[in-house]
Amino acid sequence: MYELAAFCMNGQFKLGQVPPWRYFLAVGVAVGLVLGFTAPGPDEDLSWSLMLQWQVQSLTAIALLVISQILLGRTATFRTLNPWIQLLISGGIASLLIAPIYLLVDIMNGLNSLPSGISEWAIALLDELSGFLPPVLVTWLAVNAPFCLGYRFVTDEPDLQPAAQASPAGLNFTDLQPDEIFYIKAELHYIKVATESDSELVLHNLKDAADEIPLSLGVICHRSYWVSYAAIEKFEKKGRQGSLLLRNGESIPVSRQHVAKFV
Repeated sequence: MYELAAFCMNGQFKLGQVPPWRYFLAVGVAVGLVLGFTAPGPDEDLSWSLMLQWQVQSLTAIALLVISQILLGRTATFRTLNPWIQLLISGGIASLLIAPIYLLVDIMNGLNSLPSGISEWAIALLDELSGFLPPVLVTWLAVNAPFCLGYRFVTDEPDLQPAAQASPAGLNFTDLQPDEIFYIKAELHYIKVATESDSELVLHNLKDAADEIPLSLGVICHRSYWVSYAAIEKFEKKGRQGSLLLRNGESIPVSRQHVAKFV
């Protein structure tokens, strides 16, 4: 049996067809709002500048967490780890990068005095890290929990397909044969795997997914796309780039360095 990934979201998480980048952006904004309303002390008034500061800090943290997960996910050893362990490691590394940023913000706001030597800087950084490492790790685990627990994003719109052509609910892509896949699209540290009538997000990366499929079945046509030869209806050249029209009506971009594969 062809196994696309060791970990797959195979349940239902009815939030609509939400791309991962929008999901994490929404999480960052939500965390920023929570901190903006709860972080000010009893003697502090909530202000737009303070709210904006928390939004910037929250989105910066989420960005570093996602980047850390993506970069670590390119190593074979990291990908063999349990998903929860992966998140703890990427969360810990991102926290080490966040600590100096938050410390500088506190110094600028007068919440911390400016350290005068290396030892004071080290103590200040450790103090800053110890304060937000636990909540950062808990938040990072929580926002990824739906995926680690086996849920998936599905559209909550009525099914307009004829009953005979409707795809089965809870389709598990680890059960797919390679020739059933139409295309694969990279979405942050997930990939969208699409068949003729269905799609699902999988915790995996595009390069490894493409390497697991026989070369005779498809090809990478863009830094974010792998496409099946059998799914292609026609190729259209657009300047130095191009696009592929698939049998299910979808269009896939072809970057200029891959155009020669289809000419």
